[in-house]
Amino acid sequence: MVPSLSEDEIDDILYFSRANETADLEQFLAELAGQKSCTKSELITAAVDEESGNGALHYACANGHIDIVQAVLASFDDSNAPSSAPQNGDSQVSNQSSPAMISYINTKNKSGNTALHWASLNGHLPAVEILLKRKADPTVLNAAGHDAVYEAELNDKGEVVDLLLKEGLGLDTAVKGDEDESDEEEEDAEGMEVDTDDATNAASGS
Repeated sequence: MVPSLSEDEIDDILYFSRANETADLEQFLAELAGQKSCTKSELITAAVDEESGNGALHYACANGHIDIVQAVLASFDDSNAPSSAPQNGDSQVSNQSSPAMISYINTKNKSGNTALHWASLNGHLPAVEILLKRKADPTVLNAAGHDAVYEAELNDKGEVVDLLLKEGLGLDTAVKGDEDESDEEEEDAEGMEVDTDDATNAASGS
């Protein structure tokens, strides 16, 4: 059952993810899971910005916050009681990807972008690597008809393009948007970068 979260609870989860506050995020999730008798992964799944459709993984990948990416995905490995801590004492992602994790990783925001789109267009290679290992789908198209490799190409992220072409499946058949859609998506990407820069500045106190 999906837990009901207040606006403040959603804001806290998303803020910690944007601001790279890994310890605060993990503590908050553990405490809230105990209060609501649910799993941390259920909290992560329910924490979505109403206006944009962005979740914790979107913001972590947009900013390249690898510790947050790992913590978010590790929450799906926790099949114990809601308040239990990870047995190994850290937030490393296991070698398994559950159906729930895969579904969450490939969740689109209201512009049709997945976490992989955001990591790719911002050139965050380590985040892209983690997502692909956890079975992110590089062929997913956003509202402009672009896949992740197209977004990386559009933003001159050559290393990401190379990785996606090497590791991704079906990219040669993915449908690309037309020029008008490309212009529209480029504007959207610029908006994302401003948003994530603000989050990074907030995290650094500037």
